[in-house]
Amino acid sequence: MARHVIQNRLRELMAAKGRRENRTITQSAVSKETGLARHTVDRWARNEVVRMDDTTLIALCVYFGCQPGDLLIMVEQEESGEIAPEYKTPALVAH
Repeated sequence: MARHVIQNRLRELMAAKGRRENRTITQSAVSKETGLARHTVDRWARNEVVRMDDTTLIALCVYFGCQPGDLLIMVEQEESGEIAPEYKTPALVAH
């Protein structure tokens, strides 16, 4: 039976914001510009977040100009622990 997990699209949103603003958005920049701890941003970037704090989620959504559904996606994980192929490169595009 397949299991579902929540993943985030932080790196994709960083890249999209960087393209829009013609600059490189680093994890340090996200931390500085949102007021979030660097450790928090690093964990989000590595998809290692298991519990989501609403304050963090709001800060990231405000920063990227998005909704929680743009930042978080539910993906199917196969029995082997691998993410199903159709979810490895989400076709979702940030606004």
